[in-house]
Amino acid sequence: MSISFYPQYSYDSAVRERFHEIRFFTNRTGMSGKQAPRDGLEIGQPVETYCTARIEGYSTIVAQPRRKLSLCSIGAFSSCASSLPPQTRIGRFCSIAPHVTVMGWRHPIEAVTHSSVAFNRHREFTAAYLDDFRRFNGVQLRWQSVPTPQGRDQVVIGNDVWIATDVALAPGVTVGDGAVIAARSVVVQDVPPYTIVGGNPARVIRHRFPQEIVDEMLGCQWWDFEYGALLEAGLDFADPAGFLKRLSDLDPAVAGYPTISGVTLEMDVPPEEGILFSVHGTVLRWNGKNFGQDDRIHDTSFALRRNSHLQRGVAFVENDDGTVSVSVGDKFLSPKEDGHTMQLEPHKHGWERFIAI
Repeated sequence: MSISFYPQYSYDSAVRERFHEIRFFTNRTGMSGKQAPRDGLEIGQPVETYCTARIEGYSTIVAQPRRKLSLCSIGAFSSCASSLPPQTRIGRFCSIAPHVTVMGWRHPIEAVTHSSVAFNRHREFTAAYLDDFRRFNGVQLRWQSVPTPQGRDQVVIGNDVWIATDVALAPGVTVGDGAVIAARSVVVQDVPPYTIVGGNPARVIRHRFPQEIVDEMLGCQWWDFEYGALLEAGLDFADPAGFLKRLSDLDPAVAGYPTISGVTLEMDVPPEEGILFSVHGTVLRWNGKNFGQDDRIHDTSFALRRNSHLQRGVAFVENDDGTVSVSVGDKFLSPKEDGHTMQLEPHKHGWERFIAI
């Protein structure tokens, strides 16, 4: 059995060859185009991707020196000069400037305090206080975490999107096709297609095109067609109305660019290492055959622990009874009636699942 969450590996000659085969770049030429893009990654540099990531050829994610490359889904003819979380999805023909970030952990503002003392007993000051209280008073305090609802954390960026420098995106937002986000904006809600937004919080400034043009752009989804066929037909990208009129008279081929899929980079589960899932505050440990409850660790987030490194998982299904089923390969691990162990069952949910090859 294998589980794919955030596969990690080192950049080597085989990976470099595969990148070169599909024409995926880790550095940019700049506007002049005179200098061929050098390899932005060094041999041995860490790479992190996501199990369902799809990286189309003729695209670029700029690598930073001596830093882990976050390899998220990206479409053809898109350029991303920022390090976005691996579960991010970027469409085709996008331009993402440097220093674009996705906001991090949401603190529980609904609770009496949002401080991590209320939800993380392993925080240095919390652990020190609980330990000192026990030593000096002879009493083991009963500590219980407050809920930490996070919601969806995947950012989805449509096609033909331009995100300028120093933009902050809230987890879970969707940026519609054709949208533009001005520099230094803070985006806390979904961005409608073909709007130009800016500010803190970001608000709609204006639309890129008249509504009838926007409707036609969204209706034809020109980015789905082979770029070469559009050029061969002589379509004028500087004239949106003329472009759409000419496209309506054509039947261009649907694009099929070479692709790397994240599912080929999966994590095996060595039974001797153990893997921990936190489900509604109950931690379950993989022992090689099934999951059993582990009372030694308390963390209310849905999580994967491997080699003492905690990573958040995102593919799970909340059942009607409040339990959570975890996707593993083409099966789901679902809680048994005793609430302490999990069993494999056929995949029966419509949610996106982890795929094991």
